[in-house]
Amino acid sequence: MSPVKTNDCVDAVRDATSNGGSTVLLMKAGKGINDLGDYDSCGRIPGFKYGLLTVVQGGFFKMHLGLCLPQKCRENDFQVLVDGIIKASDGFFDEGSVTFPAEFSVNTSGWRLVGIIFFSLFGLLLLFGLIVQLTPLFKKQNLEENQNKDPAQEKSMLGKVFISFSPARNLKKSFTSTYNPKDNLRVLNGVRFFSFLYVVLGHTYQEVLLHPSVNITDINSFMQPLLFQIVPGSYFAVDVFFFISGFLGAYLMILKFSKGSMNIPKIYLHRYLRLAPSVFFAMMFALTFYQYLGDGPLWPTYSTFWTLDCPKYFWAFLTFINSIYPSYKTQCMGWLWYLSHDFIFFLFLPFQVWIYVKKRAIGYSLAFLILLGNIISVFSIVMKYNISVSMKNDSNYVEYLYFKPWCRIGTYQVGIIFGMLYFEFITGDKEEGDKSRIGFKIFKSYNISRLVRYVSYVLGLAVIIALVFMITPENRLFGRKDENGIPMRHFSRVFSAFYTSLSRPLYVIGLALILSGPLVGKGSALQFILGGEFYATWCKFTFFGYIIHLFIFSFYFNQLKQSIYLSHLSVLWIYVTAMVITLLLAVPFSIAFESPFIQLERLVLFPVKKKNEPKPKLQASSSGSLTLENSLEKKSAEPLIPYKKI
Repeated sequence: MSPVKTNDCVDAVRDATSNGGSTVLLMKAGKGINDLGDYDSCGRIPGFKYGLLTVVQGGFFKMHLGLCLPQKCRENDFQVLVDGIIKASDGFFDEGSVTFPAEFSVNTSGWRLVGIIFFSLFGLLLLFGLIVQLTPLFKKQNLEENQNKDPAQEKSMLGKVFISFSPARNLKKSFTSTYNPKDNLRVLNGVRFFSFLYVVLGHTYQEVLLHPSVNITDINSFMQPLLFQIVPGSYFAVDVFFFISGFLGAYLMILKFSKGSMNIPKIYLHRYLRLAPSVFFAMMFALTFYQYLGDGPLWPTYSTFWTLDCPKYFWAFLTFINSIYPSYKTQCMGWLWYLSHDFIFFLFLPFQVWIYVKKRAIGYSLAFLILLGNIISVFSIVMKYNISVSMKNDSNYVEYLYFKPWCRIGTYQVGIIFGMLYFEFITGDKEEGDKSRIGFKIFKSYNISRLVRYVSYVLGLAVIIALVFMITPENRLFGRKDENGIPMRHFSRVFSAFYTSLSRPLYVIGLALILSGPLVGKGSALQFILGGEFYATWCKFTFFGYIIHLFIFSFYFNQLKQSIYLSHLSVLWIYVTAMVITLLLAVPFSIAFESPFIQLERLVLFPVKKKNEPKPKLQASSSGSLTLENSLEKKSAEPLIPYKKI
């Protein structure tokens, strides 16, 4: 049976080989697994075009072979060949196809035109905002001289709206340091920044393994070194974000609630407006321009991977329900599941805080019950489906655990409990404060005892290291199966259930043990490492950096004309380069698409108080931590989102 389907293609291949074209067919094609051949040269030869044979294993890993074929051949001509390969693999390959990248056409269903119009109008708005800033347009009448250094205060309300879009003003504000060496919370800037780097490290290796490599047969040995286990450990970095979000949100809300009523609808609106515009602009940019930025043998296969379903389900991502609906398999900026989780967790936070303020024992009990429910649910799911402790070894881990809010809320609750305890310390540390609270006693022990701090540092670090490296034996079994074709396991079902249900809460508890010293003004080395002015500035861009970083990785890998060679040095080189590019690109994106809405939100939700109104006063406790005397409006515009500026 011929490996191709139609007579036209068969005849064209036969004619090419009989007329000396066999050299072209062979020399320009790949010679082995993931050899992409010569994409450019094949496309320039009259009568020939480049084709790509792709087979998929486990619905996840793709393997490729470059082909140089006659122009008359079509994609469905090779279905017999593909079916034969899948059958011969005895179940190793799930599906396959032959595609012709040069014939790929982008279908954005009208999004491109909408995007071009939208970004053009928005660009004019940015330009007009700059003009308003630099000219007397919308200037107030009878303005007192030197009333305010901020040019927006010289403008009318409409002028303030337009000047919110000025790139020059937003750039200056973004790089105006908010660093306060007396604020112990500044160490969270460093934690958040390094957690962002850790997330990106994990995604770097993920993208490398998703894309073709010429030495794909070395993948098992590639994952064997002990230090490689740091990479799957990056899955814990997202839990650090949940922990920080719960901690800051609880602590600051309790401060606000304890001084009076709190406008909960405004809190929800604030949260939504700080997230949705950035997500919307990134999605619009991806749908409008991204698919036109590159080409190559891999571009048609991979360039739509992160945007294919966005036109259909964009509303789910803009309402932050995407971690519940649609499926986690939806191809639309899949990494935004984290924002969905965080937003859902935040919806319940004001009620938990309100309960704590009214009755502290019930507030603690509720947080512990939710944490316990999280642990029990994860334990039960692992026992039911016999899920591996290693996410990359078991697709059920992703399907039933990783993207489910009820399986990830535990670390958020640990953060809430930590915030409650810290609030009791801050308020109790004042002269008139209540020193009988458990939170005051715990943190005060860190304040007065060096031994407590050092033991806490060692214990916290030991917990984190143990959780990362404990499952190394099972991580090393990646891709290996027993004689029955079942993926091999090192640990028992019961051990897997205990580890999977407890590891994430324990990880952030270990982090809390390390941070307790710096948060009470001690641990100068950690304060220096994590609380520097550098982080106060660049943490402002990690949110948009998180949104765009996988597009940067995707662009690099998708436009490659040949497969990479797997080595840790080359991966780390890609990581550092992409990390720098991500942060540099995050600056203009953040200034253009995020900062204007931050300024508008402050203008509407948190307007500047008039001179005759009392201003919030910062009061330093004996530990050096800052609290607000009269109001949290000014501070609450920033830190309730842990991946935003603190």
